[in-house]
Amino acid sequence: FRSTTLDTGLQQTADELLEDAESNSAIVVIRPSDGSVLAASSGPVSSGLNTALQASYAPGSSFKVISALAMLREGATPGTEVKCPATTVVDGKSFKNYDGYPASAVGTIPLSEAIAQSCNTVFVNQGQEISGKKLAEAAASLGLLAEDGTGTGAVFGSVPEDSTGTTQAANMIGQGVVEASPLGMATVMASIQAKSTVQPKLVLSPEPEAAAKPASTLTEKEAEQLSAMMAEVVDHGTLKDLKGTGSGKIIGKSGTAEYDSEKNAHAWAIAAQGDLAIAAFVEDGDGGAQSAGPLVKSMLQEAAK
Repeated sequence: FRSTTLDTGLQQTADELLEDAESNSAIVVIRPSDGSVLAASSGPVSSGLNTALQASYAPGSSFKVISALAMLREGATPGTEVKCPATTVVDGKSFKNYDGYPASAVGTIPLSEAIAQSCNTVFVNQGQEISGKKLAEAAASLGLLAEDGTGTGAVFGSVPEDSTGTTQAANMIGQGVVEASPLGMATVMASIQAKSTVQPKLVLSPEPEAAAKPASTLTEKEAEQLSAMMAEVVDHGTLKDLKGTGSGKIIGKSGTAEYDSEKNAHAWAIAAQGDLAIAAFVEDGDGGAQSAGPLVKSMLQEAAK
């Protein structure tokens, strides 16, 4: 790892966590303060795919932090009251919350609780207010649409600006046609923690060409509002299993993207603590909190040693 930013210990831990993975999976760790990629592990190796840096998948509800940023830019705050019905219909297509969504969080709730419990219908309905262009701008501000500056031919993500109707509704919850790599979602997490748009770096020599700056950037206030909501996810929401890991405040978001007629799901978890941002991904998982959450927890425990 001499001419890279990788941290031997964290990389080894990530490799060990994924060595028995039964489907494509990845763990990416970024240091928010300077964008250094400290670990980028893909498993199982047999697929020949660099899942961590080059695979694109539906990010599921982990993408809601991007949708939430678009809502903040339209005047919402973490305390804004939003409607979370059990089901909703957009252009004739029905959307629902995940099975087991807490009944106590149905109805009118603050936006922060919609993030904590991961209410789909709040964000689906906002798709009619938030254009594809505004959603793409929010994604760019969080580093998801970055040009590669890692020297590895990495991909980050894609958010089409021209989505409308049911596609845009699905995009808002990380389904539809939006895609992200594990590196891309780790960059989103790192940007929120750094309170500014992070540009990851990995190969140090030969030095890669500098990547273009994002079209729109994250402000400190926006990052603080997102961070406050993501703290609720760990405090009492979908990633409460991370609570008390290591020392210091943890923020995070889980994500589950159903595919293959709802039998299988891409599982995601992103989290940050101190100067560490982590994304974990499992292609065939049960749910973000169940399948990817424990990977994030193990990485936080290792980093705290």
